[in-house]
Amino acid sequence: MSNATKSVVFNAVPLFAIAAAYAAVTAAMLPTIWRERRRASAADLTLVTLFPAVAGIAVVYGMIVVDERRPIQGHLWLSFVAMLVALVPAMLFFARFAQAGLVSSSQRTREAEARTTELDRELAAVTELSALLVGAHSAEAVARTLIDRACELVHVEFGALTMIDEDLTEGIGVLARSRGNDVDWYREVRYDLRHEPSGTASTVFDAAPLAIYDAASSALVNRTIVSRVGAKSVGFVPLITEGRVLAVLVVASLDAPRAFSTEELALLQAFGNEGALALDRLRSSSALGEALERERLVARISAKFRTVLDLPTVLRVVVEETGRALVVDR
Repeated sequence: MSNATKSVVFNAVPLFAIAAAYAAVTAAMLPTIWRERRRASAADLTLVTLFPAVAGIAVVYGMIVVDERRPIQGHLWLSFVAMLVALVPAMLFFARFAQAGLVSSSQRTREAEARTTELDRELAAVTELSALLVGAHSAEAVARTLIDRACELVHVEFGALTMIDEDLTEGIGVLARSRGNDVDWYREVRYDLRHEPSGTASTVFDAAPLAIYDAASSALVNRTIVSRVGAKSVGFVPLITEGRVLAVLVVASLDAPRAFSTEELALLQAFGNEGALALDRLRSSSALGEALERERLVARISAKFRTVLDLPTVLRVVVEETGRALVVDR
């Protein structure tokens, strides 16, 4: 075999093979890059232009070898080895290594960025709720803010808040909102947590969120309330502080059944935790106010005792002050 023939076989042919391989890689990548062109990163653009550039250079050198009939720079076998090395990236691509690594890395990056954005949005929602609850001065105000934000977040039409008594025996309706309007009758609702099945009772005793897809046929819910509300799917979230369930947040879909995802329940639980802190602050503030009022009553009575020496007058003072404190006539 002459040197001219060897040059064509071991230099020109591999160069044309490199050009064909890299052109094929470009053709495989181009549809995806074009489809995602608005979100393409610098790495994506560099990658999609690198392969056709290599293919073009290989074609040019291949034509030069065919025309001159001599190896590149006079090194036949060294050039041949270099060309085999140059084929490796293309072969790896077609073995799906590049697809699993370089090509999909930008997609994974975008997915991670999207997830980060979602987490930022959820964190912002919890932070905003916390700020709004600071200004709530009653349990109903807490309920209204919590319900509206929760319904907006998970895109449902109904929400309610039920307070739980100290003994975990009864649930008391505080407020319900349907499509942005108050549901007046819910304030009269009472749940028997010990003897009647309800999603509220299950949530209280499990101290964990509960989601029910088909509320109408579920044995875990209070059928009367579900029927009256018209709920298709329901989610229950406990408001927990110091290991005790203070209340239960209920969200329900009225238009069509829907599944509450794990992420949605986790976010609603974060909302519930903020609501529990607000209710606990109100309870502590109320208890502190009652204690201060008792101290003022005792102080007033004690001050009058210092100027009174006979027992009948002392008793009269005690009765009058106690009656005034209790707002009674006799």
